[in-house]
Parts: sequence; structure tokens; C-alpha cells
Amino acid sequence: MNTRDIHEQIKELYGVEVSAELVSKITERIVPEIKEWQNRPLEKVYPFLHRNDEEGLSMTHTERRQQWKARIETYRASGLSAKQFCKQHNISINSCTIG
Repeated sequence: MNTRDIHEQIKELYGVEVSAELVSKITERIVPEIKEWQNRPLEKVYPFLHRNDEEGLSMTHTERRQQWKARIETYRASGLSAKQFCKQHNISINSCTIG
């Protein structure tokens, strides 16, 4: 994505005009963090949850998002691995194994 693309994206999403110079300055400051994230070691397993029930259909997007946010916060606070948490809460999990 070049400076012009970023400028257009910001204008479209937020209705704000930013200069190419500002986009370049911001980009220069965050590129090291992006590179660090791109080069981080990957986990062997990335668990994911999939809901396929009627309850989710009656909730608004915001309600679903809040519900999942609360579940994720509960998981993080538990100190358990994803597998342990799901087992303890009787949640069926699928996982994607890397390499």
C-alpha cells in the first residue's frame, strides 16, 4: 500500500484529508512494530470457535460483538490454555495446526 492509497483510505473511512508527508511520518514510526509482528514466532495451534445456533441470529451485530468480547476477556483472565478453557466451559473447539 503506497502513500496515496493510505491517504485515500483515511479520506474514505474518516472523511479527513491528510498530507502525504503526515502519512509518511506515521508510516516511518510504525513500520518497526509491523516488521516485529510479521516476524514473530507462530504458535503451533490456533484454536477457533464456531457457533452454529439460533441464538446468534436474534442478536444484533453489536450484541454479538459484546458477547464475544466478554468471552475472550473471561478466557484471558482465566490463565488457562484455549483447550483447557473450552473443556472447562464445555465448548467444542476446532484447531488449525501449523506445520
